[in-house]
Amino acid sequence: MENETQKVVIIDDEPTTLLLLESAVESLAEVVTVSQSVAAFSIIQAQLPDLIVLDISMPELSGFDVCKQLKACPSTASIPVIFITSHSDTENEHSALSLGAIDFVSKPINIEMCRMRVKNHLTLQSQKALLKKVNQELEAEKNNLPLH
Repeated sequence: MENETQKVVIIDDEPTTLLLLESAVESLAEVVTVSQSVAAFSIIQAQLPDLIVLDISMPELSGFDVCKQLKACPSTASIPVIFITSHSDTENEHSALSLGAIDFVSKPINIEMCRMRVKNHLTLQSQKALLKKVNQELEAEKNNLPLH
């Protein structure tokens, strides 16, 4: 599991923010950037990343709408979402967290803080995957034990 490269999908309609986030995260994981929120869901389904960094305010579909799509689909529901927004009020933060987001980063983005948050969540994902694998191996072993 340690050698497996993790993947992060970053969704933001502002090219400068996409570049900024990509440069912050690219040393931690493989990065896929998406600039159109309407394409986000199908790209995430194809990529199945370990983490999603998602802007809230976008034309066409808001980050909240994209998150609702993700959480309603069994193949993407468990992928953690970190919201990025310039609206750092408690109402937006409450909405983000109630939709299932695991974290919230305000603009202007503090690159180092963003990196640390992404790194911590990737570590958690890696540990969850390892735990799942160990549990499956234990279950398989248990099923192969002779009955007394």
